[in-house]
Amino acid sequence: MIRELPRRVQSRRRQLGWTQSDLARAMGSSPSRVCKLEAGDESVAPSLMLRALVAMDAPLRLEIDKSRDAFAEPGLTAEQRRQLSARLLRRRQADRIAEREHVDGGDVEHVLFNLALSPWQRLARSFDRARRKRVPA
Repeated sequence: MIRELPRRVQSRRRQLGWTQSDLARAMGSSPSRVCKLEAGDESVAPSLMLRALVAMDAPLRLEIDKSRDAFAEPGLTAEQRRQLSARLLRRRQADRIAEREHVDGGDVEHVLFNLALSPWQRLARSFDRARRKRVPA
């Protein structure tokens, strides 16, 4: 379901005739976060996607499937478990900061993620995003 959310957010926004800026204002976020949300960027927290759907009064049913716990997946390496754990911790820290400062938790999580990267890693991510957005000639 999480993988479908970016498409559903974009579809609902278009149904309403809203721009990404309109949606950003309605949910208290930034247009760049909405753009990343709709593109399925990994740095966007699922909670931000849900907030977007709620802001647009989208019909939504949420079910929690405990059998799909990421940590219970067989074959996870120690490094993958470490990354999952770090992401959960970063999300919790971001939510606490966001609540205290009255800002978007997804934006804070994105900043915390980028602060953990080396300059070369940030540059490589920028090039990867640009490469994916490039329109074939």
